[in-house]
Order: sequence, then C-alpha cells, then structure tokens
Amino acid sequence: MEMEDYLKRNKAYLDTQQGDYGSVWNQILQKKQRAAKRRRLYIQWAAASVILFFAIGMLVRHEWVMQQQLTSLSQINKELARRELQYQKQVSQKWEQYTLIQSPTSPMEALLIDELKRLDTLYQKGLGDLKEAGFNERAVVILLDTYEKRLRIIEQLIYEKQKQVNYESKTKKIDI
Repeated sequence: MEMEDYLKRNKAYLDTQQGDYGSVWNQILQKKQRAAKRRRLYIQWAAASVILFFAIGMLVRHEWVMQQQLTSLSQINKELARRELQYQKQVSQKWEQYTLIQSPTSPMEALLIDELKRLDTLYQKGLGDLKEAGFNERAVVILLDTYEKRLRIIEQLIYEKQKQVNYESKTKKIDI
C-alpha cells in the first residue's frame, strides 16, 4: 500500500525522469552471462562426477571379479603366469621321477609327504588371502616360494628313495 501511495504522489516527477537504459541492459546481459557460466560449470561438474563414479565403479567391479575368480597366480599377470607354469612343470617332472623309483617307503618319506600337504594348504590359504586383500607382492613371493620348497622336498624324497634302493642292493649283495 505504501508503494502505491508513493507512486501516486510522485507520478508527475517520475514521468519526467528518464532511466539509464544502457546500464539496465548491461545488468541484464551480465545476469544472462553469469547464468550461462553457472550452467556450464554445473554441467562440467556433473560430467566430471559421472566419469569419476563410472571409473570407481569399473575399478570396484574389476577387483570384485578378480577376487571371486582367483584360483592361481596366473590370473594376476602374465609374468606370474609364466613363472607359475615353469614351477608347475618342474614339480610335475620331479614328482614323476619320484614315482618311477621302485622301493619300499621309509618313515622319512611319510614326513616329507606330510610337508608337501602342508605346503599345499599354505598355498591355498595364500590364494584365499589374495582374494580377500587384493594383489600383494609379498604374498605372491610367498606363494612362489611354496613351489621352490615343493621342489626341494620332492628332491629330498627322490634322494631318500635312491638311498633306500642303494641300501637294498647292498644288503642283497651281502646276503648272496
């Protein structure tokens, strides 16, 4: 109500005044430019957020899939696959060499085979840890070390069998 009274009282004076159209239009243009800048900035932030969420989602999904499917070191990278395959071949060759030697079992063989079973358990636990915690270089080194220990144990088994065979052949010669 006060505004209406003011306009009625000062109508004659206000009608003679001329506004500064240049500054009015400048302010209107500045408002439009600020709105456009704000809109552009909002779109850039939204696009950056979408890209960031997409990248994080892909990373999480990849890690989740890797953890679900990790059954050997070869699934981590090609170098580990090559080394693991090399160790597996060596272990299978040594094991075949061990099984080809014909002799009765000795008590030492039972202990060494128990050690092999423990190493298998340790390897499986290590793979489980890699599934849970993700890639860890130290854990990978430990898993590769289990292959080296398997080789040493199998070589010890071969040595024990050969020792048993040598002992039997000596006792047969003495008995004859």
